[in-house]
Amino acid sequence: MIKQETWQSYLRAVREGSRAGSRSGFGSFAGSATGLAGLPPARAAHWKEDGWRQQTTAGAYECWHFEAFDASGGGVVVDIFDGMYFHPQYLRQSATGYRSPRKRSGSAWQEVSPALYPGAAISFFQGYRPVARAINLYPPGAARGEPGSAEFSIGPNHITLRQDGSFGLVARGYPMVAGLAGPHYRTDQCLLVELTFQPTFTGVQHVQPLRPASLQGGHPTWVISAPHCQVSGRIQHLDSLRETVLLDMPLCCAGGHDHFYGESPLTLDAGALSRGRAVGSDWALTWHHAEGRRSAAASGSIGIFGPGAERIFVDQPRWSIRHSRRGDYWMRYPALLKLQGADAAGREAELLVRREGVLESSPWSVLSRCSIELRCGRSAPRWAAGATMETLDLRRLAWPILSDLALRCIYRVPADDPLWRQ
Repeated sequence: MIKQETWQSYLRAVREGSRAGSRSGFGSFAGSATGLAGLPPARAAHWKEDGWRQQTTAGAYECWHFEAFDASGGGVVVDIFDGMYFHPQYLRQSATGYRSPRKRSGSAWQEVSPALYPGAAISFFQGYRPVARAINLYPPGAARGEPGSAEFSIGPNHITLRQDGSFGLVARGYPMVAGLAGPHYRTDQCLLVELTFQPTFTGVQHVQPLRPASLQGGHPTWVISAPHCQVSGRIQHLDSLRETVLLDMPLCCAGGHDHFYGESPLTLDAGALSRGRAVGSDWALTWHHAEGRRSAAASGSIGIFGPGAERIFVDQPRWSIRHSRRGDYWMRYPALLKLQGADAAGREAELLVRREGVLESSPWSVLSRCSIELRCGRSAPRWAAGATMETLDLRRLAWPILSDLALRCIYRVPADDPLWRQ
């Protein structure tokens, strides 16, 4: 169905951005300590840990994750990267120096930085099935914003803080299409995301290590920014060649936002890493499990967020993975994960995560749809069927075949592309 009004507004935004000469191609953007929409400095301080660190070391990365699904399985997942941590070339360049002190002193290695690999990934779902996906890498210097600010832009993707304390998310990208010769990209189509994430709880909720520090000094850190949000807005898939809207989906549902970062490659001294989340009517749950490798021991956590002061954080819970399955790219991931432990106050928590299906997969990750069963002391058990869990295993990208497949999944946006005019 042709929606001419939507299509004309999209074309108008591109033209206006091109005339303004902005990096994004969708109007100018400049970070500010108080928020673009006038967020007071005192309230902006609540989100300091969610701010952009602008790291410069080789192999460093930072990723902001946004996710929302409605009851029917329609939803969106957006990741914005300063340092695309799974890009095979970035991994290879940075890991070489860490493994060889002689090469570490060379100028070529010292010039490797996250600023060379800014990017974004966008995925659309209907009925818990993927319907569109984009993984775009932007030219060096595509990131703009103030250090430490929780609002910034990377390519045509913007995160803003508003006066009411909500996050505004705007994301755009070229979608990939699967073919017999492998994935290829359609630059005559575009995915658009315009959403508002209204946090249920004020400020960053928890900051914790994703795994013990590596021998190279990296400290992978997970910032659980807004585990429960009310999400509203719209996602669209546009076809410029036919001037049609292929998908126009309004969203009004619960979702969440988190972000993680590290100062060295995520692959060093690391096994597979799983991060999951579930949202209820007024509560949220997060968990993670990191496999041990070499000098790094296995680690994990459970985070429970409820109304008022109800918070439970369990570090290093006992764990078991009953069995696992292999995804489309021969990657193992948990099919049944059990975490059990107590917080500092002695409150017991037991979490059982069951894999219900695969939402999407890639050579470096599997995103699963899960059901969870949560027991906290004598409280009544909680169940949720729309939970998600992402498992990363970047070690596999050292294999030439999978490395080549990963590179084909990533579209390098040219510097003069109309998607985000410089």
